[in-house]
Amino acid sequence: MRRFKLINARSDEWLLNDKDSFFQNPSGLGLRRRIDSIAAGNDWIETRNKLEQQTVSGEIVFKGYYKYQEFVRFCSFTPLVLCYMPLDQWYYRNCTVELLEKTEINLGVSRMICPVDFLGTSAWYDRVTASKTTLDPSFGKLYPYTYPYNYAETTAGSADIENTGLILSPGKLHLLGVVTNPSWALLQGGEVLSTGKVYAEIPAGHKLVVDASPATMEIAEYTISNEYVQSLYGQSDFATTRFLYFSPGKSKVTFTHEGTGPIDAWIEVKQLATTV
Repeated sequence: MRRFKLINARSDEWLLNDKDSFFQNPSGLGLRRRIDSIAAGNDWIETRNKLEQQTVSGEIVFKGYYKYQEFVRFCSFTPLVLCYMPLDQWYYRNCTVELLEKTEINLGVSRMICPVDFLGTSAWYDRVTASKTTLDPSFGKLYPYTYPYNYAETTAGSADIENTGLILSPGKLHLLGVVTNPSWALLQGGEVLSTGKVYAEIPAGHKLVVDASPATMEIAEYTISNEYVQSLYGQSDFATTRFLYFSPGKSKVTFTHEGTGPIDAWIEVKQLATTV
């Protein structure tokens, strides 16, 4: 049986298969694309093909007024994540409650039947995976750049990534201090797809975060307890791509920095899908 639940900003969960708040008659679980084309004789040439924002709609059957009010309080802690298990695996979509109607108790079923719309603010994703670096002393031989200086010492590492999603997926890099002017490269099938570099000293107890998700995109310094310190976007190397996007399949991210300590980093990848 298919299952639904919500997760709010406090990581609390609200089960939508519970008899006291059951989500029924769902729609909007598929996909919609915006496709533009121009005529070329008896053919049409596609000029635009983009996934459109979608709304998952349905009805929540509440046991009564108290359960309805409890749900409203739960949803006040935004952002929300809608979770959907059609078979045996959870899928997730960031969302906001666009509509929640309040009805009177239906005397036939002794329940409130309230229409609801969850406006999606992301594509569906099946999970966020994290890959940690391993020491890779040969990395200097593989790096595609020639720098106008020599390292006294360099320490390098690499992380293997497998995107099991169906479309290009953004990555979030966490690179722990102490590191000096860290740089990285994304490789797939032996080909360098993108590179990045930040001119900064990240001290112990802090980390560099490079987030490629459009809604939260940033290059910034944080503490290891995720307290914001400062933006490092201006200190990044604009001649490089900087942000990491992973195609379906296996990839490798390699790291180096100008310091003498080991590279300690991990990468989160949100596995995206157009529909589940």
